[in-house]
Amino acid sequence: MTALEIRLFAYGALVLALIGLGGWSGYRLTRNHYEAVIQADRAAQQQALTDAQQKVISAQNAQAAATQQAEQQYASLKASYDSLGTRLADSVRELTQIHSLVLSSGSGSTAEPHAAGQGSGGDTELAGAAGEAASACLTDAAELTALQTWARSISQEKVP
Repeated sequence: MTALEIRLFAYGALVLALIGLGGWSGYRLTRNHYEAVIQADRAAQQQALTDAQQKVISAQNAQAAATQQAEQQYASLKASYDSLGTRLADSVRELTQIHSLVLSSGSGSTAEPHAAGQGSGGDTELAGAAGEAASACLTDAAELTALQTWARSISQEKVP
């Protein structure tokens, strides 16, 4: 081998080494760049997932609070309507007793002059007013019973 051949061989090896070094450097730079891009994308996806989970959790908490508030409001309304129904039933019962006392004293009774028709015309007015009050109370009792039935059906439909 001559000196020229040795030099050509050395130059060729040097060129191949430089090309290899350039390829390897390009590979490393490209790999590092894309690893950074992928890492940033994963971080953004993780942040978006965390934000979405926080929104879902806060929405669930808000819904649970609204449900609890609605249940408390329902319970207080139901208690109010139940006590109102009890008071109305007592009032109707008392009014019925008063009405029966006024109307059952008959025309032969002298203990109550107005009940026997001996007064100044107030007996018929009193009897009419008592009848109207009794029918109004019975109507209110029927409406209240319908309302209580509706409230019970709502409480039975409630999902645990």
